[in-house]
Amino acid sequence: MEKGLVGEIDDLEKCGDELRLAVQSSNEQEKIAHLNKVKEVFLNTTQLDDLLDSFLEEIIDFVELPSIAIRIYIIEFIEQISFRKYNVIKHAIGSYVRLISQGNIRVAKAILRSCTRLYPVILRWAIEEKNVAESKKCWETFLHIKEFILRLLENENEGLKTMAFKFLEIVIICQSTRSETAQLAQILISLNDVPIDHRFISHHQLKHEATQYLKILFDQMALPHISYQNLIVALGCIIKIARLHVEYFPQVIEGIEILHVNLPPTLTRGQVKSMRKELKKHLLKMLKQSPDAPLQKRVETILIGLGANSMEVERMPRGNQKSKHKRRSVDEPDLEDHKKKRKEVAKAVTKALPKDDDDGADIDEVETPQTAIDITTDYVFERLSFGLVVNLAMISLVTLPNEMPASFQAYYTPIPSVIADEEKMHLSRMLASQIAQAGLGAEGPGVEQSQKASRLAEDRRKSSSMVSIAVSAQELLLKSKTRADNKLDGDSKLNSADLLGKDFDITEDVKPLPRKEIFGIFQQTFKSIMEAESRASMANMLHIHNSLLVRLVSRYHTCHELDLLVVDFIVSEHKARGDLAVLWIIELYKQYQSDEQNREKMFERYEYVMGTLVEKMFHKILYKEMAFHRIYLEAPVITDKALFWLQRTFLDSLYGPFCLMTLRELIIARAKQRDNLVKLLFNVSLNDGTEISDQAAKTIKELYEFSYVRPVITKYLEENLDACLLEFPPPSYAKPGEPAPLAWDEKLYRVALNVYLDLILVDSSLIHRLAKVYAHATNALKKVILRMIEMPIREMSMKSDDIVKLVNECPIGSETLVARITHLLSEKNPITSEIVLGMKRLHKERNTDIRSLIPILSGLSQEEILELLPRLVLDRANQKSVPYVFRRILQSQHPETGQPPISPVDFVVFYHHLEPINDEQRQLHLERILI
Repeated sequence: MEKGLVGEIDDLEKCGDELRLAVQSSNEQEKIAHLNKVKEVFLNTTQLDDLLDSFLEEIIDFVELPSIAIRIYIIEFIEQISFRKYNVIKHAIGSYVRLISQGNIRVAKAILRSCTRLYPVILRWAIEEKNVAESKKCWETFLHIKEFILRLLENENEGLKTMAFKFLEIVIICQSTRSETAQLAQILISLNDVPIDHRFISHHQLKHEATQYLKILFDQMALPHISYQNLIVALGCIIKIARLHVEYFPQVIEGIEILHVNLPPTLTRGQVKSMRKELKKHLLKMLKQSPDAPLQKRVETILIGLGANSMEVERMPRGNQKSKHKRRSVDEPDLEDHKKKRKEVAKAVTKALPKDDDDGADIDEVETPQTAIDITTDYVFERLSFGLVVNLAMISLVTLPNEMPASFQAYYTPIPSVIADEEKMHLSRMLASQIAQAGLGAEGPGVEQSQKASRLAEDRRKSSSMVSIAVSAQELLLKSKTRADNKLDGDSKLNSADLLGKDFDITEDVKPLPRKEIFGIFQQTFKSIMEAESRASMANMLHIHNSLLVRLVSRYHTCHELDLLVVDFIVSEHKARGDLAVLWIIELYKQYQSDEQNREKMFERYEYVMGTLVEKMFHKILYKEMAFHRIYLEAPVITDKALFWLQRTFLDSLYGPFCLMTLRELIIARAKQRDNLVKLLFNVSLNDGTEISDQAAKTIKELYEFSYVRPVITKYLEENLDACLLEFPPPSYAKPGEPAPLAWDEKLYRVALNVYLDLILVDSSLIHRLAKVYAHATNALKKVILRMIEMPIREMSMKSDDIVKLVNECPIGSETLVARITHLLSEKNPITSEIVLGMKRLHKERNTDIRSLIPILSGLSQEEILELLPRLVLDRANQKSVPYVFRRILQSQHPETGQPPISPVDFVVFYHHLEPINDEQRQLHLERILI
C-alpha cells in the first residue's frame, strides 16, 4: 500500500513539474515534449482519477494557445485518455466546439478524426452515465458538433469532406440495429444498446437520424462535381454500412444502381475504369450477404452490367436467409416482441388521435422515396416495348455529340439481343431512378404517390394541433369551473344567477400588479431564457438567443440586479459565452452613443458592467483564459476600472506576460485611448526587480518602431526623464502594495533611465533631451548617466548627425557628458573632422577641461599636439590619462592623411626637450622619462 501511495505521489509530482515546464517554455517543440511525458504518465498510471482531477483542466487549457501543432496534440491527447476514462470528454467537448468553429483546416481535421473515433465512446457514456445533467449537457453539445460537421459537406476542402464522410459512417453504424451477421468487435455500440425509455436520448430519433445520414451520403455520391477520391471514400462507407447492417441492403443496392449509370462527368477514362472495378469488387462481396433472392438477382444484374461473366457470378456463395432469420429470432426475441407490441400500440393510438408531427414525418420520409421509385419502375416496365425504345433512340440521335464521350466508352456494355425480364426490369429501374433524380415526370405515378403521402402527413399535423388546442381549452375550462365552485363554497355568498348576470368590467376586475411582482415575473422569465441556451445551440440559433438576452437586460430593465445575473451567467461558462459578453458590452456602448440626453448615465452603466465583468473574472483567475482578453480587445472603449483590473493581472508572474500582450495589442489598435494605455505600460516597466517589468521594457522598444505610436511613447519617455530632476520620486515608482519612495537613489535612477537609454540606439535624437536633463541634474544623477550611457553609445556611429549636432550645440553644463560620449565613440571608431572641429571650438569658448581633447588628439595637427602636450603630461591631475594620451598620439591615424599625427621619433625628441616651469613639473617629467 505504501508503494502504491509513493507511486501516486510520484505521478502527481511528475505531471505537475512537466506541465509547469510546458507552460513556461516558449518553444513549441519543448512544450509538446513535456506534454508527451505527461501523456505517458496518464496512459500507464493506476491512479488516473486523481491525475484527471488535478491536471485535466490545465491540459485542456493548452488548446487556447495559438500554436496549431499544440492544439492538434492536445486533441489527440484527450482522445487517447477518453478511451480509458469515458467521462473525460465532458470536460473537453466545449473546447471541441470552439476549435472546430474557428476555421483552421488542420485543427478541424483533427477534431473530425477525434470525433469519429470517440463517437461510440460518447454515445455509450451518455447512455450509462448516472449524472443526468452532465451527460445531457455533453450530449447536446456534441449534437451541435454533428450539425457543424454536416455543414462541412459543403466545404470546398476535399480533405474535410472525406473526414465528414467517415464521421457519417460511424454515426450510421452506431445508430442502427446490430445485424446478426456482423461480428461484435466490428460494432462497439448499436441501437440495440440504447434503452427505449432513455431519459434524453430518443431511440426513434437515432434511427431516423441514421436513415437521413445515409440519404445524405447517397446525395453526395450523386453530385456531378464530387472528386474521385471522395467518391471512392463514400462508396466504401455505404458498403461497410450495408455489410454491418443488412437492413440497408435495398437502399445501398439502389444507390449503386444510380451511381453505375450516373458517374460524375469530371472523371477521366482511367478513373471511370477504376470506379467500375471498385463497384464490381464490392458487389461480389455483398452477394455473399444478400438476405433474399430478389436482392441477389438485382446484384447479379448490376454485376453483369459491370462486365462480370456468368461463371464468376455463379461461383460466389449466397447469403442464407432462413438461417439468419432463425438466429435473429433466437438471439433477439425481446426486440421482435417489442416491435410487434409497438406496432399494435401505434395502430391503436392512430385510431384515437392523429400521429405526432415527428413520427408522421419520419414515416413519410423513410417510406415515400422508395415507394415512388418502385411505382415508377413498374410504370416504365409495363410500357417498355420495342417500338418505344426505337422511338427514344431516334429522338436522342438529334442530341448526340459528334464524338463518343470518354466516360461513355469506359462503362458502355452492349445489351444482349434476346433481353430477359431481369435485364428489362433493371433497365426500367435505372430509368425510374434517373427520372426521380432529374425531377422529371411531374405527372408520373411515383410522384403522385409521394404528393398524396405528403398531403396526408400535413392533414395529420393540422388535425393533431387542433385536437391539442381543444384539449387544452377543455382543461382550462374545467380548472376555472373548479376554482369558481371552491370560491362559492367558501366566503362568497353569491348564487349562480348573480354570477351569470354580472358583467365583466376590466377597470374593476383587473388590477395592476405591484412593481416588485412584475420584476419577479420578468426575472423568472429571463432565467428561463438563459437556461434555453443549449437548445438554441442545438438549433444553430445561439446568436439569436444571445441577442434576445442582451436586448432584455440592456433595454427593458436597466437594474444592477439583472446585470449581476448576466455577469454570473457569463463567468460560469466563460469559454462558451464570450460572444454574449462582447455583444452585451457593444450594445451598451451603442446606447451610450445614441442617447444624448443621458450620456453620462449610460456611460456609468457601461463602465459598471464592463468593470464588474472583468473584476469577477479576475477574482476567479480567469485572466489566463481567452474570454477575459477578448473583452478588452473587442470592447469599444476600455474604462478606467477595466484598466485597473488589467494592471492587477501583471502581478501574476505566470500569466502576467500573456496579459501584457493584450495591452500591447490595445496600444496598437486603440488610437483614442493610446495615451492612457502607454502610461499604464510605462508604470508596469517601473516596477523594478520583477520579470514583468523587463517584458514591459521590451514591449516599449517594440512599439517604438511603429511610427504612429512613437509620439506617445516619446512623450512618456521625456516625462520619466524629467521626473529625475524632481526632489522626490513620483508615486508611479512605488512597488505594488508599498508606499511611494521618499528619496531618489541609484536604483530608482536606473529604472527611470533604462528604457530611454536603450531607445537611443533606435532614435539617436533622444540624446539631445538627455543632454538638457544632464545639465540640470544632481551629481548623483550625473554619475548614473555617465555609467549607464556606455553601452548604447558604444553601438552608435561617430558619423551620426545627432552626435555632431550635440557637439556643436552642447547645452551649458553638459560638457562632461559630451566629452564622455566622444571618448566612448573614439575607442573603436576613427575620429571625424566634424567632431574635431566641434570639440576644439567647445574647449576654446567654454574653457573645458583639457582632458576633453584627448579623444580628438589624432585629429589635431603636429603643432597643436606639441602645444597641448606639456599641459597634459606635466599636470599631476592628468597623470592617470598620460598613457592614454601616448596611445592616442602614437597609435591613432589622422582622419585626413591616414597616418599618425606625429612620428614616434619626433614625439620622443620633443618629449625629452620639454622644459618644466616649476619643481613639481620637473619631478613629474623625470619620473615619466625613467618609466
